[in-house]
Amino acid sequence: MVSGVRAELLRRISQVEENVSLAQFNALSVGGTTDFFTIAHDAIELIEAVKGAIDAKVPYVVVGAGEGVLFSDGGFPGLVIHNLSSNCVMTADHSQMIVDSGMQLQRFITSAASQGFGGLTSLYGVGGTIGGALYTNAGANGQNILSSVRYVTMLMPPTKMKVDVTMVRYKADWLTKDGGLTKLQQLRVDRSIDEPRPVILNAHIQLTSVRSDELIRRITEQVKGLARSVPKGEVFGPLFLPLPDQNLEEILSASGIDKIRVDGLYVEKRNRNYLRKGKVQPSASSVWNMVTQIQQAAWHATGAELRPAFERIGLWE
Repeated sequence: MVSGVRAELLRRISQVEENVSLAQFNALSVGGTTDFFTIAHDAIELIEAVKGAIDAKVPYVVVGAGEGVLFSDGGFPGLVIHNLSSNCVMTADHSQMIVDSGMQLQRFITSAASQGFGGLTSLYGVGGTIGGALYTNAGANGQNILSSVRYVTMLMPPTKMKVDVTMVRYKADWLTKDGGLTKLQQLRVDRSIDEPRPVILNAHIQLTSVRSDELIRRITEQVKGLARSVPKGEVFGPLFLPLPDQNLEEILSASGIDKIRVDGLYVEKRNRNYLRKGKVQPSASSVWNMVTQIQQAAWHATGAELRPAFERIGLWE
């Protein structure tokens, strides 16, 4: 029998599944289930999904690749929207692209490079989607993504569920905030799980014209660096954000964390900013327990305050 809430969601959303596992969003296969789940294949479906959740008074969260997200063992008490929107168009002056938030960042970079454009090649290898990168202001080698973005189009819900949503275009610097968090990250911290939040629809990205051989060289260097630093298989990470004036790997190496074990999880020695799964199936709580133990070890050994590079979502004790 179709539940009343699902029936309400289906007034706006064409497909809604119930009790879907969220373990699909990380290589460790941890995380509970979500009450409701839908896939948005384009920006229109993304808008309709958000409006549907607000109309039905259901908490919602938008997830792209799942990079940088850890769902709790208790799951999510509402609608998880899997954002697969990936349209990308060149503007009239051929130096800018408008790209949907659900497009994989790596795919966007290679797509732009195939047309002779760079500007974000230093971010090649940063996991996740355009939307996720904007949400965190992802960066590498001294560059962050917002420095190359002119405008961001967002769906802005009201502070209360009863009022309709609006579509707004902001200059990219609207997202920035002092203290290390973007405005959207701060909203996630400040609002409860059942309060509506803005959703990124697309970004207007400024590109630079670069010779094709130079683009190939840059991306090749990035690929080689990834092969050396990012472990494969059943791993979770990166765990912590880079430190402004300290080498994160050196801090982790000096903290004596290699002996820490929680439900079979252990620190990946090739890159200590990742956890590897052992023979026992861990839980999301195991991952968080491991992370907090590493934070404490780093603090006691070096005085460094490590901040998680991922976000916990769902019902946590």
